[in-house]
Amino acid sequence: MGSDEDELLDAYVAMGGEPDGGGCVDAAKLIQTIKEEFQMTIDIEKLIEEVDEDGSGEIEFDEFKQLLCLD
Repeated sequence: MGSDEDELLDAYVAMGGEPDGGGCVDAAKLIQTIKEEFQMTIDIEKLIEEVDEDGSGEIEFDEFKQLLCLD
């Protein structure tokens, strides 16, 4: 893995994912973190809706990578 992917994995783990890329991040927790802790004004709900292909409300690592790499 390159350093960018390592940083993404670190962020994923910090949000509740597993160090091996397993598990998932709760979408509600991710929304709260983006809006309250980072005070970002992006439409995080819309982005999550786009990447959460199964609509589970749980963001797996591949979805997390897509979410954070969207332009």
